[in-house]
Amino acid sequence: PGWSPHVIPVAILGATGMVGQHYLSLLQDHPWFSLSDDPEIVFVCNPVADAYALAREGKTVIDNRSLHRAEPLVPVQPHHHNPPVSLIANPNCTLQSFLLPLPPLHEHFGIAQLSVTTLQATSGAGRDFRLSDTCLSHIPDEEHKTQTEPLKILDADFPISVQCTRVPVSH
Repeated sequence: PGWSPHVIPVAILGATGMVGQHYLSLLQDHPWFSLSDDPEIVFVCNPVADAYALAREGKTVIDNRSLHRAEPLVPVQPHHHNPPVSLIANPNCTLQSFLLPLPPLHEHFGIAQLSVTTLQATSGAGRDFRLSDTCLSHIPDEEHKTQTEPLKILDADFPISVQCTRVPVSH
């Protein structure tokens, strides 16, 4: 007998924003997921959604906001193991560019320190952000997130030096 995938019902809270629209484009016509009014998994992109209430209802909640990332009992994904929880925080988008190789490198060799420089498009700051003919050499809160979230994901403690710069290009 061949493998028959179970189609997982999902919902997006905040599907009208940039991130929600991107989730929507990825999930439409996906062979493993279908958009539903009665979801098993809820992707939260809405700034006022109550992720804990959804988790208490038995939904698996993947929260794209920074709201729960620093909470000790809420794992940040991608994680090197999948904890049995119903609320998972999605890491800051900046981490996506360098996070993937860190768990195996740290596991096999240990990481003594990390230096990260990012050049981030103006589109990452939202629709109303405008920047032309110059770079913004400090993105409020971005350096802190980039320093703390990898350490939580890796369950590690080593220094991370970060410089996040906003550049006048769109993605």
